[in-house]
Amino acid sequence: TRRPSRRPRTAAPAAAHARATTNHKVKETVALELSFVNSNLQLLKEELEELNSSMEVYQNESESINVPMIPLGLKETKEVDLSLPLKDFICEHYGEDGSLYEVEIKELMDLRQAMRTPSRSEAGLELLMEYYNQLYFLDHRFFPPNKNLGVYFHWYDSLTGVPSCQRALAFEKGSVLFNIG
Repeated sequence: TRRPSRRPRTAAPAAAHARATTNHKVKETVALELSFVNSNLQLLKEELEELNSSMEVYQNESESINVPMIPLGLKETKEVDLSLPLKDFICEHYGEDGSLYEVEIKELMDLRQAMRTPSRSEAGLELLMEYYNQLYFLDHRFFPPNKNLGVYFHWYDSLTGVPSCQRALAFEKGSVLFNIG
């Protein structure tokens, strides 16, 4: 009796089958399947190279302790205009004309816009941290715990792409922290 081989199956048996057969249709089918497998392997190789190159920002030579992390995609967000709600809040809460702070509000809006597409580098992390810090100060200096801007923050899950929408500034801060890592 012949014992079955315990070796793992690979593309080699398919290639051997293609060489051994005389049926032209079978040869074409096997060749097509082999090219499909090879193209998938090439795509996986390219993805792995891309992941390895994006890991450089997390692997530095510093004395600090580094915790290895799985690189995930960043959460994405829609554009949000906070100008009018912030001006209204300044007027309502502080009794000042909100338009006096247009330059500062525009700086915050420009920072948020830049934060939507950060680079995967030290500069990108600094940009995300700067925006998070502005949100922290905005949250602690402007809003009591039960008050919000009345603006919806839209973010998309990095793994599934499922949209989420909340009015809480904490949701915005949490999403930015996720992108920071």
